[in-house]
Amino acid sequence: LCPVVDIVVNLVNIQLLATLNAVIPVGTAGTIHYQLASLPFTSGLFLGLDLDGAVKQVGGSIIPHDSSPSALPPLLDKLLVLGLRQSFLNAVLSLLIQIPPQTFTCTPEVFSGASRLQEAITTLALDGCSSCRGIGPLSIKLMLSGNPLILLEENKATVELSVMIQLFINRLEGPILNLLLLKADLGLNVRVSIAGGRLVLGLSLGSTSLSLESSDVGISNIANLTPHCSSLLAETLLPLINGALGIGIPLPNVLGIPLIKVEIQI
Repeated sequence: LCPVVDIVVNLVNIQLLATLNAVIPVGTAGTIHYQLASLPFTSGLFLGLDLDGAVKQVGGSIIPHDSSPSALPPLLDKLLVLGLRQSFLNAVLSLLIQIPPQTFTCTPEVFSGASRLQEAITTLALDGCSSCRGIGPLSIKLMLSGNPLILLEENKATVELSVMIQLFINRLEGPILNLLLLKADLGLNVRVSIAGGRLVLGLSLGSTSLSLESSDVGISNIANLTPHCSSLLAETLLPLINGALGIGIPLPNVLGIPLIKVEIQI
């Protein structure tokens, strides 16, 4: 039986590696070249794969991440277990969440959160800047600061993301008047699902922490701005991020096993 078993094992290994060794596009942002971080684990009908992969930007370089092996949960009642580590997911998030700076004017017709923020900023500006009276509508610029960071805990996933919020006025003459430059550190709750062979992450706003970077008009007290900035980011930035994540993270088609009745554990 040994030669027969040897042939069967080799055939299975060839088929397994063939289904893993594929470069899979991630929308138009880049590609994932999946590979194994450690040897497969099998027990009866159970197959456990500790997945890793090279995440590459289109026309760019590979996004580095820690590729050390991770322990798979002992789900021996399942047919197939695929393990994805936190560092790999961070590399994919850096690939997907590349939102260019967003600039818009605060009007009630645009976003209600922006309108409320303008009222609060105008009050602060008038308290500390006599030349700010009669100012026109406020402009807001949102810029991502650094890469997103996903944190995996027991039955919980969160994403930490920093955003720069610039509130300014375009003057007819001279440079812009920078009322405030704020940094918002966001804690985003993650909803995880499987759809069409892809791991889909959906984000919702959990917490917002504001810090003051600069102000040309001497504003120093920003304590009352947090709820307005939270509403602004929930209305403007989060839909863009969820739109970018909506394509999902493609998973390898291992031995043609369909990903149905999937149980997700964090």
